[in-house]
Amino acid sequence: PRSTLEIYGDEPANLKLGISTLLEQVSGGKGELNLNVGRYWMSLIALESKLEKSPQTKQLLANRIQGLDRQLQHFELMDEQMIANIASI
Repeated sequence: PRSTLEIYGDEPANLKLGISTLLEQVSGGKGELNLNVGRYWMSLIALESKLEKSPQTKQLLANRIQGLDRQLQHFELMDEQMIANIASI
């Protein structure tokens, strides 16, 4: 992908839920922070940093994710094989 937005169909609206969740998390939202969401965000930031330092790994990840699209022609998304394929990435 040429950009992060391209991953989400080049539509900013497709980012709305994630951005809303992030803003709620960092601003304290409804007065309660979800530690699991916070850990998840920190993990994503760490992963992004690692991928940015390794273009080869970034490309490998992109290829594996794109391969899932081809596999959807043969399996349902929640099929055991698809779940195993996603987990193996």
